[in-house]
Amino acid sequence: MAQLLAPDGTASRAGLYNALSGSALRYVSGYLDGTTAVVNLSGSLRPGGVCDNPRIETQLAQTAVAATGASQAAIYIDGNALADVLSLR
Repeated sequence: MAQLLAPDGTASRAGLYNALSGSALRYVSGYLDGTTAVVNLSGSLRPGGVCDNPRIETQLAQTAVAATGASQAAIYIDGNALADVLSLR
């Protein structure tokens, strides 16, 4: 998760698109709750446009699922569900 949130531009230098590159997010904690990976982040989310919203959700959720082996992920930013944060954009 830390690699995905890192502001170093590695993805863009590799020719990849990281929808989180404009955001200032920090990993706070994570744990498994049954088959759900729960990830707590802090900071600000800055999508490049409305098309980035599903990309952001997928990048964060799939990273959490792949790292833990969970079947789904619940992502929170400053205590707010990611879906709620994205709906405000």
